[in-house]
Amino acid sequence: METASPGWANETAQGPITVDTTSPPAPSAVLETAVAAAGNDTALTAITWQDVSKSDSYVALLHFADFQNTQLRQFNIYINENENGPSLYSPPYMTSHTVYTQPYRATDGKYNITLAATNTSVLPPMINALEIYVVVPYTSVTTFPSDCKLSTRPPRIYLFI
Repeated sequence: METASPGWANETAQGPITVDTTSPPAPSAVLETAVAAAGNDTALTAITWQDVSKSDSYVALLHFADFQNTQLRQFNIYINENENGPSLYSPPYMTSHTVYTQPYRATDGKYNITLAATNTSVLPPMINALEIYVVVPYTSVTTFPSDCKLSTRPPRIYLFI
């Protein structure tokens, strides 16, 4: 097992998480664990990676379920310091929710996904699980252009436990 980042604090739910069936679910065992920014940190860098091809675009699925509902936890989602997700996001209490980022391609091939607390947030940002997909556009369309969607390769999955 890999060592967690020193900037992370491990958290565990004190009960079962209700899985939201309207979005792709993460396993309930994964949703019952999370990492949050440690200490007085107001930002959590969930992951960094280098794409050697520098030509791929990526979409991230971020899975959340907050384990408390007494204090405000609110943050913004950034890819390479560009906001890429809902603004002022607050994870739901003991219920899973998945946030999708917009496709993103870094010209230098360097990526980081960061959750940054808002000024009104009392608690640091947290995340339960993260999936990253390479976005592959269809190159030969055999249907009407309006029917053409983006395809994805198998994900690179990063789960926090």
